Amino acid sequence: MNILQILFYLASLVVVSAVGIEDASIDIAKNGSLTASGITAGVILIVLGTMFLFFGRKLVKITIFFGGFFLFGILFLIVAYRIRAPLDGENTRAMIYLVVAIVVGLIGGALALWLFKLGLFILGGLGGFALAAYIMNWSSTGLFSQNWVRIVFIVAFVIVGGLLVLFFERPAIIISTSIYGSYALFVGIDCFAKTGFKESVASALSKTVNPVKNTLSVYGMLAGTIVLAIIGALVQFKTTKN
Repeated sequence: MNILQILFYLASLVVVSAVGIEDASIDIAKNGSLTASGITAGVILIVLGTMFLFFGRKLVKITIFFGGFFLFGILFLIVAYRIRAPLDGENTRAMIYLVVAIVVGLIGGALALWLFKLGLFILGGLGGFALAAYIMNWSSTGLFSQNWVRIVFIVAFVIVGGLLVLFFERPAIIISTSIYGSYALFVGIDCFAKTGFKESVASALSKTVNPVKNTLSVYGMLAGTIVLAIIGALVQFKTTKN
């Protein structure tokens, strides 16, 4: 998994399902040593996850910008990878995709701030997506056998999350950013801990016939994710005003 996939999928928790993992039967016990891309992605995810987790409401304009940035960057990557995914060794093409995705993401982030209601919907959608992914993550055998059912399940959570933020702004933003932030934070931690959690996330979201089997370590990470999300939400409710 290169830096392009790590940053834009794991950070947003959606790209791997878009670019497609053909076979996610990863041997969790053999995740290998730390790499430069893994360290970079881990640090970024931990920083962004912490910001969303504890300051999602207080720094709402910043979190909306990042929400728009990742959404539009991801949409570009989905199209680009579907048209022509970089082959092994095609680092130049992968780098071009990354640079263009960053530019598109910056435009998307600015647009989300300009169209504030859209930005709020995106923010709620991220939380909905993270919650859907979290629920699917608990099943080692795959919660849904058919891909279209998985897509409908995720889209439903995204839409409901976005609408909740529009109608119940403060509490919905806090809950949404806490869920998303905690999930992203633990994926970032796994870039160093290598429990197999991020591989399990990829397996839950991808079209694979060989899903990753969750270990006790992965279940521990899942439990920690919801506990930290609750703590983050409580902190945000305590430190922000209506």
